[in-house]
Parts: sequence; structure tokens; C-alpha cells
Amino acid sequence: MNFTQIRALYMVVSEGSLAAAAQAIGVSQPTLSQHLQALEAASETRLFEKRGRRLALTEAGQRLFQAAEKVMVASQQVDDLMTRRGALTEGKITLISDTPALAVEVLARFRARHPEIELTLRIASVRQVLGEVREGSADAGIATDTPVGSDLVLRPLWRERLWVSLPLDHPLSAKPALDRSDLQTETLLLRDARSRTRARVLNIVHGGETPALRAIEIGDRTAIREGVARGLGLSVQSQSECAPDPRLAHRPFQDPSARSDFVENLVLRRNYRRAPELAAFVDLALEEAAGIDAALDAPGAAPWTFSAKTGGGP
Repeated sequence: MNFTQIRALYMVVSEGSLAAAAQAIGVSQPTLSQHLQALEAASETRLFEKRGRRLALTEAGQRLFQAAEKVMVASQQVDDLMTRRGALTEGKITLISDTPALAVEVLARFRARHPEIELTLRIASVRQVLGEVREGSADAGIATDTPVGSDLVLRPLWRERLWVSLPLDHPLSAKPALDRSDLQTETLLLRDARSRTRARVLNIVHGGETPALRAIEIGDRTAIREGVARGLGLSVQSQSECAPDPRLAHRPFQDPSARSDFVENLVLRRNYRRAPELAAFVDLALEEAAGIDAALDAPGAAPWTFSAKTGGGP
């Protein structure tokens, strides 16, 4: 087993086919196939299996690929240092996210370290995030727990909790935390049917059913906040979307019988490390994730600073 064989495995998985990997490395397909065969012989196990017209990793292949990915990351870091690309004096990153606050947070941290990189952020649904990253119109995405195909990888970043937003003078605002029994008789302001948060909220509170006469569909986050402030109903959303507002109170949702948190992931194409600015962005996001997650996970904490005057704090 040698670096050439490890790189062959990594590139075939990252590029999605033998032909694309051979072109990226600059070798013929037969040569690349020989490297893979030699790697299988050295590991004494099958690494790939046929699924239709595509090659897919076996379970052993998945384990070896994860190790190969670490080797390639280290190799790229050495290459960056030797070619001075680690300074990142130019480049562009387009990020697409279903969570505005977290996306802005990681961009701000990246900007502080690499101010020369041009940044673009688009907010979209989970489906759009996956589609644009897959098609290449976005370099990276941030999306709630979601299955992805073999062409994309997920890197867990933050664990988000569900919180409830309600008018400041609502009787429930006197409680330090709310559960499903508090919400079952309340009007809920819900995102459109494609929203994963909506599906989770309905499943927790009403067993997946939309309560008749006790739900109003509003497609925009800002409009939902205004609806809560005007007394149309309550909203249940991710903690990072509970922006300070003097008209509102925000309370954590805690119910021992239901999972009320979810993971936000970086969504990437497998060959993302070929762009040094994107590799640096991913490395920084993963490096900073623990600090952000710790802040979100603190009991009763919110990612925003609420003043006692507004009454918006927990």
C-alpha cells in the first residue's frame, strides 16, 4: 500500500467515476484500475461493488476511504505550505444555507481570518441547498439533518434546539420553558409544507397532523415574527432564529417524550479540498464548531443577548 494507491481510492470516490478521477490525476483509466486492484490486494478485501452502472464503496471501503481522506488532507496542507497557498490572498466562496444566523456566524469568523476571500451567502430550503451544492452553483451548504447521496458529504457543525416565540404579554411567557402540552391548544404559525422544522414541530406537538383552525401557514421568517408580535399565534423554530425583539419572549422547548434538537451540517462535494479557499473554510468551520455548539448547549442559553428591559431573555 502506498500514497499513489491511497490517492487513487480518494479521487475515484471524490470525483464519482474512474474516468473523472483518471482525468483529474492525469493517468489512464487502466493505470488507475491497477492502483485500485493493488490496494484491494494489499488490504485483502473488496473495496468497491457494482450498483447498477456505478461503483460504490463496501463497508470496508468506507473505512479505508475515511483514513485515505485524512492522508489527503495532510498532503494538501503540506502542499499549501510549500506553495504558499496557505496565505489565501484570493478566491471566492459561495455558501447556501437554511439557517441564516449560523451561516453569518461562520462567515464572520472566516472573514476575520481571510479578509481577501470574496464571500457570497444565499438563504434557501434544505432541498435547494443540496441541489445547488450538487450542481456546483454553491461551493458549500449548511443544512439541517438530511440524507444525501454518495456524491455529497456531511460534516456535523452545530446542534440546534427548538425554541418557542410568543408575545411578551402571553400567559405562557411566565414559564421558563414550554412543552407539548403548552402548545396543543395554541395557534401555531408554520412555514410552508417543505419546511423540515414544520414537519418536526407538527410531529412533536400534534403527532404529524396539522391542527384544524389552530395553524396558519406563513412562508417567510420575518412575517412569522410579525405574526407572533400581532398575536396571530406562536411559532416554534430553531434557537438561532429567535432574534431579539422588544415585543416577543423566547422560551426553550423541552419535552422528555420528544427529541427537540437537530444537527446543522456542512454539505460539500467530495472533491471540495481541490479548492484551497474552500478547504480552509471547512477547516475553520469545524475548528470553531465546538465553541459555537457549547454556547448553544448551555442550559437556558440563547445565541443572542437579550436585555432585561425587553423581556426577551430566558
